[in-house]
Amino acid sequence: LGTGNNGAGMDVGVSYSINERWQVSAAVNDAGFIHWTNDVKSYTSKEPNALIEFQGVDLTDYQNESITVQEAFDELTDSIGARFDLAESNNSYTSMLNIRTVASVTYALSKNQSASLFVQNTIYDQRLHPDISLSYSFSMGKWFKSSLAWSYINRTAGNIGIILIAHPGAFQWYFGSDNLLGILLYDRYNGVPVPAYTRHTSLRAGFNLTLGKPGVTAAN
Repeated sequence: LGTGNNGAGMDVGVSYSINERWQVSAAVNDAGFIHWTNDVKSYTSKEPNALIEFQGVDLTDYQNESITVQEAFDELTDSIGARFDLAESNNSYTSMLNIRTVASVTYALSKNQSASLFVQNTIYDQRLHPDISLSYSFSMGKWFKSSLAWSYINRTAGNIGIILIAHPGAFQWYFGSDNLLGILLYDRYNGVPVPAYTRHTSLRAGFNLTLGKPGVTAAN
């Protein structure tokens, strides 16, 4: 708000417990748009069929400290701009958010264990991108919960995720990743992590401050 690039978005969801063991839910997330009016810069090529051969960025000069990495990439972008003869415009336009549909089914194996099937579809660049996950969750009372998941994301099936949630007091701490193996992949020649070897990975960590005491009622 107040930037001139205004828009609106909406999330709608519903959850239903069939019985003590089965629960289903569905949601539509990020349904909306942004109308871009401030600091708009759009580029159109006057040579749409032009070709350019990219042979990488030579970092030798950077290693010799005769040029910075930023200067090397600026030189590359200038060359691309000159080759495609880009025309700049400042016309406002509207873009849609990447809408997501989500559906899940959860089965309670016991009081502290459950299994879930999670399906998500994201509409991006006018194409449908489906994801699917199978997860197992285990909790120890109200103070600790963990989940282990397998996911098919971005046309790859080797995605193992984990979620850890600790709630020892007023703060709820959490850590999660939908592709833990993606940040552990190593270059077998250099022995260093190379995130570029995976198509998708994410990490989330933080805490929530809880108010009140859920489940505790005052005695008459």
